[in-house]
Amino acid sequence: MSNGYKLVVSRFDVPWFFNLTEDPDELYNGIDDPRYSIKVSMMKQALLDETSIFSDTFFSTKPILWDTPVCIDSRDDIATNFTKESMFCSQLGHRYSVGRCESDVVKRQCPRSCGTCCKDSEGSVLIRNKQVISCSDLELELEPWICKSKVVEMACPELCGLCDIEEIKLQHS
Repeated sequence: MSNGYKLVVSRFDVPWFFNLTEDPDELYNGIDDPRYSIKVSMMKQALLDETSIFSDTFFSTKPILWDTPVCIDSRDDIATNFTKESMFCSQLGHRYSVGRCESDVVKRQCPRSCGTCCKDSEGSVLIRNKQVISCSDLELELEPWICKSKVVEMACPELCGLCDIEEIKLQHS
């Protein structure tokens, strides 16, 4: 936290950035908002600098998403014509979702689950062993275990061989 701003990184989710003055309830993730790009960069660098000072193992073991992956499903409720019930991208692999990816709205909100986007993220997308790395860095050292991390799968689906639509659907079922 820094002067009314908060940066959150996690092993299980995309990074989050909050402007606590404008959004005290932390409802809007401003991580990719151009208005905050300088502040986000500064806070990320400060966090990375701190990892070299302290012997915290959080940044030295499993990979952490440092940037938002290029192909990411929305976590919001999907507006569909198929059902009156709420539906989320994570449900698209289930047997009741047949044909739902034909809707442009669903394709836009769920590019990974629908198979309309499956590209490796560019730039520095992960942090591992206290270093920021990219999918191409991982490609150089591709070991069988590397793609067992959900974070690596989210950032580097192409590298991990997840760009087959049938394979993506199987993972969600």
